Amino acid sequence: MALRQYTALEQGSALNVIHWLQIRNLPTNPLRCAQCNNAMDVKEINDGHRCCGCRKKRSLRSNSLFKEFSRVLLGKLLLAIYFFSAEDSQREISRHLSLNPNLVSSIWRRLQDACSRDLRDRPITPFGGPGTVAKCDETEASVRLETCEVFGIVTTEYSLTRGYFEGVERRDVVTLLPIIARCVRIGTEVHSDDWADGSPYPFHPVTGIHTREVESCWNNLKLGQKKGRGIEREDMQSYLDEKMWRQWRAENPQNAMNNFLAVLAGQYFVNNPVL
Repeated sequence: MALRQYTALEQGSALNVIHWLQIRNLPTNPLRCAQCNNAMDVKEINDGHRCCGCRKKRSLRSNSLFKEFSRVLLGKLLLAIYFFSAEDSQREISRHLSLNPNLVSSIWRRLQDACSRDLRDRPITPFGGPGTVAKCDETEASVRLETCEVFGIVTTEYSLTRGYFEGVERRDVVTLLPIIARCVRIGTEVHSDDWADGSPYPFHPVTGIHTREVESCWNNLKLGQKKGRGIEREDMQSYLDEKMWRQWRAENPQNAMNNFLAVLAGQYFVNNPVL
């Protein structure tokens, strides 16, 4: 779906938004009453459900991401997710949806958490192996009032380069080799500086191999930080997780929204009965 279609959905009936989300298992369908175990009837007002037995009311947002932002209309939350998947800035989302910037920041962080959880549930590492090339590098990332170090390993085994990135306190062998051991399979040809002497991996000095692809992968990280005008240090790994998720799971901008909605649907047990 294109932006105009999501916008039309948001501007239409609230029930249409609810049904669209329910088809994708985002809010529950149906919501069951834990007391009576009856399926609760949906009401358009306040995203509500009413039990046909005890007549108690419950929100269809129960057990879902949407419960955390109960004051935001479901249509607007759906658009916020769309803009997040399209990598629009928080400022642009706030302006387009007329939402408080702090609220947009909270939504954004929760969506980043979903990316982090997906990477834990379905690890992207290890990668590489015999006949493949990986490039290790470090860079300084811009955080509020200071900088921090980011270490990355980029694999060139895919048509679009992908990598693993982690914030580190030091750039020494003791810190970096364990990261490489987690990320790279034995037999991978690793290109890096000569700090990696003594490693079980066949290291080679930095050359021009795949330089354009590797630089593009790193530049993607820096671009986002520049748009955000710096990142809080405690948010850095969440930011890197989001970028890794996009490289490995989004596939392309056209599929990013559908793939992300599928991730959200798998992380919330929306069909658990509610009290």
